[in-house]
Amino acid sequence: LTTTMNIAATLQAQFKDQESEGLFREVIGVQHRVLGAEHPATLGTRSNLCVALYSLKKYGEAEAICREVLAASRRVHGADHPST
Repeated sequence: LTTTMNIAATLQAQFKDQESEGLFREVIGVQHRVLGAEHPATLGTRSNLCVALYSLKKYGEAEAICREVLAASRRVHGADHPST
């Protein structure tokens, strides 16, 4: 997962958001099964997916996922945590 995540982040840095979106979604699928939906790593990957979706002008989906991540981060970390 780490390597796939690193590739997705590298693609995102190169503005290859469509490719990074697919990899982020792949990683999220595995993270959900292995770590759980509210694991900090899963939340971080979902946050990265939001950035890719925003870059692809998929604003509605990006906002919805970001709001879900924010709510989960508040539950997991608390409102004052840097990840929130």
